[in-house]
Amino acid sequence: HEHSHAAAITGANLYGADFVWKWAPDGNYKYRNFTFSAEYMLLDGVVDSKFKDEAESPDNLTAYYVSGVYRFNPSWSAGVRYGEAESYDGHAHGD
Repeated sequence: HEHSHAAAITGANLYGADFVWKWAPDGNYKYRNFTFSAEYMLLDGVVDSKFKDEAESPDNLTAYYVSGVYRFNPSWSAGVRYGEAESYDGHAHGD
């Protein structure tokens, strides 16, 4: 079957905000530190050219992540990250 994988969903505006906080004991970032970061994005005025008239087609889509990383010596660090993203795909590959 013929179809395209080009950007079928676009929006009027894409907004984003990010935040980073860093901490190092005694001000020595090289040996031990902690970094917290987060990002949020909003796409408004969503336009899906193929499904623009469907009632369940969303007006906005959002996504975010939060992350924390701790460096416990100069060569090693460990961290966690969590994120979610809304999506809308009215397109099914069974067509």
